[in-house]
Amino acid sequence: MTIGTFPALSVVGWPRKRTPIWSTLKQPSISGQETRQELWTYPTWRYELTFDVLRSDASAAEWQAVLGLFNQMRGSARVFAYTDPADSVVTQASFGVGDGSTTAFQLVRSLGGFAEPVFAPIAVNVLKSDWQGLVPISANGRTNLLTYSLPQAGSWSASGPLSSAAITAPDGSTGATKFTEASSGTGDQFVTGPSGAVTPGVPYARTIWAKALATGSKRYLVFLYATETAGTGGYAGVVFDLVLGTVSIVNGSGSTVATIAAARAGSTISGIGLTASMTPGTNGWFRCSVVSTFASGISSATLVWRISATATDIYATQTDDGVSGLYLWGAQFEQGAVATSYIPTNGAAVTVTDFSVGANGSVNFTTPPAAGTSLIWNGTFAWLCRFDADEMAFQQDYSAIWSLKSCVFTTVKL
Repeated sequence: MTIGTFPALSVVGWPRKRTPIWSTLKQPSISGQETRQELWTYPTWRYELTFDVLRSDASAAEWQAVLGLFNQMRGSARVFAYTDPADSVVTQASFGVGDGSTTAFQLVRSLGGFAEPVFAPIAVNVLKSDWQGLVPISANGRTNLLTYSLPQAGSWSASGPLSSAAITAPDGSTGATKFTEASSGTGDQFVTGPSGAVTPGVPYARTIWAKALATGSKRYLVFLYATETAGTGGYAGVVFDLVLGTVSIVNGSGSTVATIAAARAGSTISGIGLTASMTPGTNGWFRCSVVSTFASGISSATLVWRISATATDIYATQTDDGVSGLYLWGAQFEQGAVATSYIPTNGAAVTVTDFSVGANGSVNFTTPPAAGTSLIWNGTFAWLCRFDADEMAFQQDYSAIWSLKSCVFTTVKL
């Protein structure tokens, strides 16, 4: 199948016609009653465009562009892609639900509640909705830079004990990590491992799942962020309330810069060069994410998290009680302005390519989406079409000025 591209011209006249076409089998009976059977599952679309002015001078070769495409397609013989300016953008469109085994799904777009396949995608961004909420995935590869996404001997460090907890994790598996304060001192913290080299001027997202303990007074998870513009002390903190489900950005003097309730998945706030989000999961878990861009001269990052008794103390200066703590699971550090789907690691950074876009708008997943996972896409697309006739009546109205009163083509069913 030969593919051409219809030129994107701003000189299309009015009216522009677009006609949906169906095929129905009609069988009349002797009594006059009819039985009708639909033969197609989705329509074809016939476009009728007019061009009142097609310039053919040195400043614009519009006539040549349309004529050239018609001849390249050998009239009605071959297929070309047409981008409809009124119907070429998809936003949050569902295109399937995982069953744990299927890997290929057809892109679709819905208009007026009716969905039909997309065969010529131009740009495709895929998200999936599962136990993590609605999170993006990638066809270009993405990497969890943390060596260990869960604590292992010699990986994470902490000022208090890290121990195994036989509770249900966010993904439904059994097992998480319990971080408990020491019995003396102040400022308990844990570090989810060194990141390795980072690139200044590029955004990075760090994510961890956290859940409040039923004991102790400290219900706040704090991410401590060092920056020259953070305010007093050169630090800023993102404070996650693991009971109320709110997230705040606080500067070094303890002043709240911004706060927002995160009861709805994906709520975000911004301030002091930071963006933070808090997405509720099941069984009291929250997905806590922070995005920032490293300043010039910074070549590596240490991911320091703390627990606190208040929403403004990012330094966690309260006395340790040996009881307070948090449940933790699934840490991630990645390059990009958005926290993506969780990538487990165990001894080395892991890069995954989640899917590829195949021929005719199929999305092929590397790993079958889990049962119940909703698949959603945003992007742009074109329509595959053929000219209806083997002739096209151009009219020359003036020197270097042409017109085309009827340019008719119809979408192709695959």
